[in-house]
Amino acid sequence: MLLPPEIDELRTLVTSLTRRVAERYAAGSSHDDDDSIVTATAAVLAVVHEATSKLLCERNARITINCLPTEILGRILREMQLDAGRTQVLVAPTRASLVCRRWRAVALATPCLWSTLEHIKGRGICPVPVFKSLLQRSEAMSVLLPQYLSPEHIDAVSAQMHRISRLQLPAEYWDDAPSSPTQRRAPQLQFLAISGIARDCPPRAMFEGYAPMLQTLVAGAEFLSPSSVYPALAGLTTARIWAKDGRHFFELCTSLFAQCKGLTTFIGHVPSHDYALPQQPIVHNLQSLRLAGFLNDYLPLLKVLDHGRIRSISLFLEKRNLPPPDLSAVLTPLRSPITHLGIHCRGVSNDLLYIELSDSRGFVRTIEGIWATTISSFLSQHAHLAWSLESLTVFGTFDSLPALGIPLDQLKMLSIGIGIEYSHKLPHSMRLGDCQTLPVLRLTTTERYSFAVAAAKIVSVIRGVTTTEGDPVRISELCLNGITLPRYMDHDSSTHEGSMSALTASVDTIKFTDTPWKTLAIPILYM
Repeated sequence: MLLPPEIDELRTLVTSLTRRVAERYAAGSSHDDDDSIVTATAAVLAVVHEATSKLLCERNARITINCLPTEILGRILREMQLDAGRTQVLVAPTRASLVCRRWRAVALATPCLWSTLEHIKGRGICPVPVFKSLLQRSEAMSVLLPQYLSPEHIDAVSAQMHRISRLQLPAEYWDDAPSSPTQRRAPQLQFLAISGIARDCPPRAMFEGYAPMLQTLVAGAEFLSPSSVYPALAGLTTARIWAKDGRHFFELCTSLFAQCKGLTTFIGHVPSHDYALPQQPIVHNLQSLRLAGFLNDYLPLLKVLDHGRIRSISLFLEKRNLPPPDLSAVLTPLRSPITHLGIHCRGVSNDLLYIELSDSRGFVRTIEGIWATTISSFLSQHAHLAWSLESLTVFGTFDSLPALGIPLDQLKMLSIGIGIEYSHKLPHSMRLGDCQTLPVLRLTTTERYSFAVAAAKIVSVIRGVTTTEGDPVRISELCLNGITLPRYMDHDSSTHEGSMSALTASVDTIKFTDTPWKTLAIPILYM
């Protein structure tokens, strides 16, 4: 772009030329005036040409990286850090700072390079002087402390609590002394995780009642007292609580819901107990609830929470829930027709599964840890549900689609999850009832990375999608999420071309994406 003096010079010349042309043509111009206009125009063009040439020379000139402004060089170092991955988050800027004095100055002056200390833990304890220097290099620190800390580390964190936005403390180092991080004001704290406490003395106050940005709490129930009021927790939106004592857990839940009016997500591991919950409903604004434990232990909690109002519920059943439990009390609130069904199996035997059901309102129920010989045995227990299935997801090592016993004539999308370990074993028979046309067939990886599947295997999957009578179902669109087609060598080119021709002839449209498709509306809970 032009410099300000050059812009002013061009603006002055063009304005003068425009004014002269307007005056001459208003009064009737002569040949002499035309010559002067041509001369002025040539002068303007010369200035423009000179400015453009100068600009191009500057833009095309080679500039050494050390001549770049600090902001640009710092951004380059930041990109190097992001490319290195989370486990090397401090390695990249440290190496860059050793190149020369210039790079060291830039690295130390770029706060985002030192904005997380999540992976500074190694074989030993981080030296306290190094830890303190790292804490002082950023004004918006995001800290996840190492697992093994000394009291000196805790003191360093306490002194910087006005900057820290993410804090995790192990149980053995928790302390309610005035020097503890939890007893300091935390104006920027957004995430707090505390494993528990080493003794039964939960704090009566936290952060001097001032943590206005705190949104997420992960803690053992023993860390909090049900009889205490914590103003610092008033803004919580997400809480994850676990405990060994059932009575303490339920009393804390009641207290937490009463204090945190904005709490929308609650995750809890419900311990075994013989404590009778109060029958009056608990007032809350939950949108997502995830519970782990034994079914009979948390059914009373679901009842007092009036779980029919909660949009998303994920239940993790312990292995002792055998045979498959009756979940009618949990699934009955899905009053609208069920529009999505997800079946996810693990292992070669496909015994352990989790099922996701979603109705037309967007209410979701996910149950994990069901042991069943067949999937239909689980669905037959809940025949009272109304079905208008539009989306079906199947993850597992099936040779054929299991008999579901539900209507599939309105199905709009069938999704099949593929793991690289079982990519050679794809379902070759999927009967969709009276469904004549399937708008979308989706094949997605269950891994975090892409891998190749032979075109011939995908064609066999497509040809296996039929009606009950065995007639082929017309598939409009094939989506491959994280699934690629391999490139064959010359001696296999004819076979590959034949498979590709069959694939393109089987569907109207093929779409590719690099990332796997996320099927679950809410993540499964592992405790």
